[in-house]
Amino acid sequence: MRLLVFILFSLSLYSQGFDWQINNRLPFKVADLYLGGNIFYNDESMNTDFTFIDGEDGMPCCNFEEGSGSGYGFGFAAEYWFRSNLAFNSNLNIMISNSEFINTVSIPTSPDEELINDFIYSLSRNRLEYTLGFKWRTPFYKFNLGVNLVNSFFLSSNESYRERVTFPNGLVDERNVEQGEIPNFSSYVFIPQLTISKDVSIKNNIYSSIYLRLGTTFINELSYDSWNSNRLSLGFNIYYGLN
Repeated sequence: MRLLVFILFSLSLYSQGFDWQINNRLPFKVADLYLGGNIFYNDESMNTDFTFIDGEDGMPCCNFEEGSGSGYGFGFAAEYWFRSNLAFNSNLNIMISNSEFINTVSIPTSPDEELINDFIYSLSRNRLEYTLGFKWRTPFYKFNLGVNLVNSFFLSSNESYRERVTFPNGLVDERNVEQGEIPNFSSYVFIPQLTISKDVSIKNNIYSSIYLRLGTTFINELSYDSWNSNRLSLGFNIYYGLN
């Protein structure tokens, strides 16, 4: 019985794997619930099939099939340790992303020369993202493996479209298309992610978690046509225990 009590006390004492004792005679009671903040950077690649409509004449202008972008986010974080090697976590973040798509058309002007026409679509989006997940602490150097489910809600966007012509003699001419549209963005997108992370003690009752996440959208990001994204995230959480 005493052995069982000692084991349970030890699991509670080191529930995050950190030796947070003040000294051997004054053991430190480790919290189960932690609150804090979160910041992260995203690198994204988009697989798409959507058409830009020129607002001047209402005619389809060009089709975009792939793009790339990056973004960042910040917000609140919470983590609850259910067992010594299993924790549940959540985040509430504002996400800001920037993307660019280029459709290039080559037009021969002579047997040896061609005119290059680039149609460029640039986009900035703001989203509110609520994430739920769990992580399991492995026995290997205290790295964690986990799964996170991102619920992403569209807030607003700012976009621009321009046409750039490169002539055979090297001269470049560019114009902005003032009016035009693409299909509306979906109000909600679901993104499952796989996570690897490492927890680092800062001081008693405070620790940080550095993580890498890889995910892909499971819901089309446009109301019609096609837009799916792959996301690689590098982030940092800091937690403070609530005793």
